[in-house]
Amino acid sequence: PLFVTWTIGKDMRLRGCIGTFNAMHLHAGLREYAVT
Repeated sequence: PLFVTWTIGKDMRLRGCIGTFNAMHLHAGLREYAVT
């Protein structure tokens, strides 16, 4: 499984989470799911 989370502000509140339970290579998964 691969999940990417991101936070906002100094208190690091959870902003969102997206991911998959499917097997995938880390580099490809980050490219697909990370916000840039």
